[in-house]
Amino acid sequence: IYTLYPSGAVESAPFILTAVGGDEPDDYGTEQEWEAGFTAAWKGTSTAANHAYEEDGEFLLSAYAPVHDSKGNVVAILGVDYPAPEAAKYPDWIF
Repeated sequence: IYTLYPSGAVESAPFILTAVGGDEPDDYGTEQEWEAGFTAAWKGTSTAANHAYEEDGEFLLSAYAPVHDSKGNVVAILGVDYPAPEAAKYPDWIF
């Protein structure tokens, strides 16, 4: 589980990690390569990534949701990576 915010143009700029949970979290401020799901979440729509990835022999998918402040403005994106062993059956999904 992690949060992100854009470093520039929402449609193309890397996003910056601001909080990370898990056993081996990336460092605060690490850039994450832009993904289409980031833009959708930044515009207010929860979404899932359109691909899976493999890490340490495990297949994972990502989902993203907007985080709003008390005035309803999107101020961050909440990301969650979760196990998706079914993705192994579809190699064209895996990046």
